[in-house]
Amino acid sequence: VLVAGTLGRGAWTLSLAALECNSPPLNFEFGIPFETRTIAGNNNAYWTLTSDDQGCSQGNQTGGSGNNAACSDSILTNLGGFDYNSAMISNGFDLSAYSATDDINLNFAAAFRQENNSNFGVFITTDGGSSWTNILNWDTDHYLPGEDVSLDLSSFAGQPNVQASFYHLGDNLDGWVQVDDIALECVCFAPAATDLSISYSGNDALLNWSDTGADV
Repeated sequence: VLVAGTLGRGAWTLSLAALECNSPPLNFEFGIPFETRTIAGNNNAYWTLTSDDQGCSQGNQTGGSGNNAACSDSILTNLGGFDYNSAMISNGFDLSAYSATDDINLNFAAAFRQENNSNFGVFITTDGGSSWTNILNWDTDHYLPGEDVSLDLSSFAGQPNVQASFYHLGDNLDGWVQVDDIALECVCFAPAATDLSISYSGNDALLNWSDTGADV
């Protein structure tokens, strides 16, 4: 079972690409634009690209675009059968302009081969990694084919610094996970109009409406 908690420290992998509301999907064709961390084990499983034949045993199985996906593969890298715990953590993105009634979705393509005790999960933090909330947990196979995933982030609306962590955990030769085409879809809805009225003065019209009793 995946447990929320502090995800450790690591080195930043820098790129011009970033996860932002309504930006084009990140497809990993030019590398991994996120921070990657190996939290447990001596680098026995880590995030790399599917084109890295030293770190990933499969090509892109997600059904996403292009040849590359991000990959954490313990079959190829965890030859000693040690515990492992690897995370790929997004840049911070700003949801302060949105409310809980808006549509905010984290979308991506994924494939996961589950073996023994492995899990794949997605966690969210709003405090720089001090605490994490689990919003997805897979502990069964999700591949052949890969799957399109959409996760509701509306409960994190109003937060100025949100991060997503893609998390692979296990204790042996426990399969692999791939992620591709990560995108953040944000749609803001205007509040429903109530007490709508129109008044006319000559050629002018004045429209008045209120939401929850407040004039707008």
